[in-house]
Amino acid sequence: MFQEDITSQPQLFSFSYAELVPEDSDVWLYIDLFSQIDLSEFSDLYSKQGQEAKDPELMLRTIFYGLTHGAVSGRKLSDFCRYDNRFILLSGARRPDPRTFQRFLVRHDSQLKDLFANVVRLAQSMGLVSLGKIAIDGSKFRAPTSKHKYHSGNCAGEA
Repeated sequence: MFQEDITSQPQLFSFSYAELVPEDSDVWLYIDLFSQIDLSEFSDLYSKQGQEAKDPELMLRTIFYGLTHGAVSGRKLSDFCRYDNRFILLSGARRPDPRTFQRFLVRHDSQLKDLFANVVRLAQSMGLVSLGKIAIDGSKFRAPTSKHKYHSGNCAGEA
């Protein structure tokens, strides 16, 4: 029904994608985190007929990892899934294209809100994150590094 994760299978030159990502990488936390979440509500929306779909677990862990690492567009995620070993591992070496990410997000829009809350709760229970309060008041300050200020090259702010 779904295309399987092939990152642990040996490739042409007898390596696996998992060997290309260091053991201390935060990718392994995302893999563990998403393996503990029940994603049946995502997979129930797919038919067993036709072409195999991308596994929702692989898509979700790639999207969440991308969001926490600055890849917020489908095009960036797709590029990372081709050239970055961390994303290749997370996506199961399936290289989803930008439209696949976009369709997935549209299809599962209602489930994603609940999933995000569940992921944060599970990550907190695993000790991966701590929640606190952050206050941002939107104040703007004039800084000596303004792009409109002339810099003479003095280091200590001397005139």
